[in-house]
Amino acid sequence: MTTTNREPITLEPIHLHNKADFTELQRQRILCGWNHSSSALEAWRAANDAHTQAMFWIVPASSSTLPAPQRYAGHIAMSRITYDNDNGIDGVLPDLKAMNLSTLFILPQHRGKGLASTAVRAIEDTAKIEPYGWPECRAMTLNTLARRYVEEDEWRAVAEIPHRLLGTELPQKGTSNEDWYGRMGYVKWKEVELYPARNEDGSEFKFAAAFMWKRLG
Repeated sequence: MTTTNREPITLEPIHLHNKADFTELQRQRILCGWNHSSSALEAWRAANDAHTQAMFWIVPASSSTLPAPQRYAGHIAMSRITYDNDNGIDGVLPDLKAMNLSTLFILPQHRGKGLASTAVRAIEDTAKIEPYGWPECRAMTLNTLARRYVEEDEWRAVAEIPHRLLGTELPQKGTSNEDWYGRMGYVKWKEVELYPARNEDGSEFKFAAAFMWKRLG
């Protein structure tokens, strides 16, 4: 599965029964900062086995001849999901069958090359194609950190300490994922307090997630 937008890439299926793939994915998830426990990866492995989720290595053309895992610039995943009128897209597409863009990560040394947007376009192209996609899929959905934590000073102050405790950096202003996906045609339909976080005093709260969707042709 390839795309020719900017540098061509290949989406190479991740096989989590393979110890080397499991180890490399866990390494990348640790760098990402969340969902890196063995139990989380084992749950993903079960979903892959059930064909309700598909996970791929992102392989740039310039790295394609390198051995694994050196050729892997990151990873991306999608999973089947059905939204109803109560939990879905406010009646725009009730009973919507979708593929949810559940994970996207680019290694730091590969950032700034357009690989993330290329990978999203590539996985959109596979969303209806078996064995990894779902022929009944009508849209791609996702959730990401609400833009206010990145773009508004008051909310950045709320987000900075939890990010530091996680060992991750809060994105710079002008780089919110919500805006980035918006430029790729995704539209927000709701916000939900979703992502667990904690402060230095141990108190817990949840970051708001922006839920976004894009109709597939």
